[in-house]
Amino acid sequence: MKDELTTAKIYEFSNGENLTKLAVITIPSFYFDFDDSGSRVSVDVERILARLKKEKIDGLALDLRWNSGGSLPEVQRLTGFFVGRGPVVQVKSISGQTTALNSLHLKPLYEGPLIVLTSKSSASATEILAGALQDYSRAVVIGASSTYGKGTVQKTINISDIMPIRADRERAGWLKLTFQKYYRVSGSSVQIKGVTPDLILPNLSDAGDRGEGSQKYVLPHDVIYPSPRFEPRDHTSLFIPALREKSRIRVSENQYFKYLNADIERARMVRAANSVSLNLSKRLAELKESEDRRKARTEERIKRFAVVEEGDQKSLKILRLTLDDLEADRLPLFDSENIDDDYLRSAVDEIADLEKTLKWPSGIDAVKREGLDVLQDLVNAIRVGRLADVPIGQ
Repeated sequence: MKDELTTAKIYEFSNGENLTKLAVITIPSFYFDFDDSGSRVSVDVERILARLKKEKIDGLALDLRWNSGGSLPEVQRLTGFFVGRGPVVQVKSISGQTTALNSLHLKPLYEGPLIVLTSKSSASATEILAGALQDYSRAVVIGASSTYGKGTVQKTINISDIMPIRADRERAGWLKLTFQKYYRVSGSSVQIKGVTPDLILPNLSDAGDRGEGSQKYVLPHDVIYPSPRFEPRDHTSLFIPALREKSRIRVSENQYFKYLNADIERARMVRAANSVSLNLSKRLAELKESEDRRKARTEERIKRFAVVEEGDQKSLKILRLTLDDLEADRLPLFDSENIDDDYLRSAVDEIADLEKTLKWPSGIDAVKREGLDVLQDLVNAIRVGRLADVPIGQ
């Protein structure tokens, strides 16, 4: 399915004097399919990176928010596109033996400013990539308080394969075995704790128990020695304290995140109360309060989104880059009007019908927009840093 493959967009921001080109590669999963279409995520990302370099982008974001994992060898190869040769992840077997799995790329394919967007849905192999890029100080990770926290490797066994021959052996079911645990190159497992972003954004998942740690009988988090050949970059090159402060100011003033923080607090209170009133008048009053709040927010969003959209039309152009666009002479403009996934979703009623027409301005949701702002800050910080390193007179 084409909609399950890697895609990208280029966001061209102009202030009348300067043009900044920021790209976002969305990787839905680390797919590996030789039996069917022959699709490989690392090959697709490699081809997209080549075109983005041709477009002379100033910065790059990897959107891994909905990526629940996939092929480990693909992650090994893909990580090398950004860090070059070196260990990517450590794997410990049942016997306790630890092995480092390496990238074989001599040089990175992309060495410019890089951020990674994650969420609580980012799991397994996604956590390997995000964790490696963070450990190498190669990228700024942005997202919810942590990723999913799945640091184990399983394989599935068909029980019928080991049962004696009998008429109903096909109904025996399957057995999932955990046979390995993986660790970041810095030595920490992602089990339960996941990957903690450098810049944490409010997320509704933080209101409740989600992730590996909420499951029954999970293996514990632990730490081993760092990989012997792990050589991180200078962490100060990412300017994280400055980026974090600028992001904090924007988020504190952003109405979407204000709504979200209020919803998180409300969800926590409901969860702590752990009860529902059986009083009809009280329940009706609660439902009316919720409905009034939703109507008020929708009316406010209509006005706010219109202002943002007007600003985007003056200063932003978005180019589409799918696998079908790689050889195009000129990349096509992205048309957010044809993208159903950009709708604000809700139940079907009169207000919901209004909300369904209320798309994110330019198809950019609040987290991605903040990610682009952080990436722009990183690009500017690196530019200033390079200018500061140039000797006077040159």
